[in-house]
Amino acid sequence: MMPTQIPWPSAFKSGIAAYSAGDLPAALKLCRLAAEGADDPGPARLLAVLLAEAGQTKDALTWARRAITLAPASAQSHAALGRVLVQDGQPVQAECAFRAALAIDPSLSVACQGLAAVGDMRHRAGLALFQARQWAQAAQALTEAARLLPRRADILHDLGTAHHEAGQLAAAQASYEAALQHEPGRAETWHNLGSLRQVLHDLGGALSAYGNAFRLRPDFFPRIAQELAAGPAGRVWLRAADLRAALARTGDEAGHDETDHERDKGG
Repeated sequence: MMPTQIPWPSAFKSGIAAYSAGDLPAALKLCRLAAEGADDPGPARLLAVLLAEAGQTKDALTWARRAITLAPASAQSHAALGRVLVQDGQPVQAECAFRAALAIDPSLSVACQGLAAVGDMRHRAGLALFQARQWAQAAQALTEAARLLPRRADILHDLGTAHHEAGQLAAAQASYEAALQHEPGRAETWHNLGSLRQVLHDLGGALSAYGNAFRLRPDFFPRIAQELAAGPAGRVWLRAADLRAALARTGDEAGHDETDHERDKGG
């Protein structure tokens, strides 16, 4: 039986200890007791985060907003609201809360981490739309993810692929190239960039990109050969060894040294 008349600082301290020990139900009871009697935002803030962790997001939002009411200039309280909103699946509002926290304290790590979590939410949403073949909507969601996580090569690659599928070729090329600036060892991105350059009738650029993909992943060779033969602005190499040699060279010269064993498609 838990006593009801405990000074809120003691209840708060005991709640933190219970949570550290892995006892979430006890932590919730103690933090609620503290929050109900405190004029300090700390108990309400922690209670909000614990409630969100327990899946009680509606109650969590109430206490997170209570913490902000008690201390509007508290960066930690705005960040706590952002964390609850992430748990509640509200990325737009969560981003606003984290940015409000950073406006007060630009170095607050929990708010920076929160923005990254929002970016991951956007990324997952974009991938779900991509799987549903909703290319334009996927590109929009992935654009938001890339805005929040501009150095994440995987997000930029996925954004490029969504643009590519949506027929937004210039945007696709920019996204692939941005991904490769941050992570030049992404063979799949080099491969996709080569495919895109074929569509743009840039065979030299396509071969250069395919060459980078081939050097990183030699097992990509059958895919590259098939796409060069079947895609627009492609070529057929009658001997695989000649194509391997062309891919092994870097730069646009790989696309301009035609030999007796190459034939322009449709030429």
